[in-house]
Amino acid sequence: METTLQEFYDVKESTSRENIFNMNEFANKLPNSRIGSLGNTNIYGFISSPIGTIDIKPVVLEKIVTPDIADSTKDTGVILLIAFSGGCILLALGTLLITKWQSHRSIKRERKEMGA
Repeated sequence: METTLQEFYDVKESTSRENIFNMNEFANKLPNSRIGSLGNTNIYGFISSPIGTIDIKPVVLEKIVTPDIADSTKDTGVILLIAFSGGCILLALGTLLITKWQSHRSIKRERKEMGA
């Protein structure tokens, strides 16, 4: 019974020493775990409990699905249609602007000739 009690006290003493050491390490790291004036709670959580349990489950490999060639061709066709439509719209707007600019220039030129 005495040996069991002595073992208990020895374990308590060594655990106490380990806890004091860990608390000192913890206190030394806290000043480095601040972001500006705010404490970083993630770091506090890790320092206070760095070891966690991970539930290891068997890995099940799923079948990798690759896109069908017909699907990718259909997507490419849609993209080309959108790009072509956008190009046509830009071409029409450019033509309209150039026509408007030339019309404005010719009106300005006519007014200048009439005024002179």
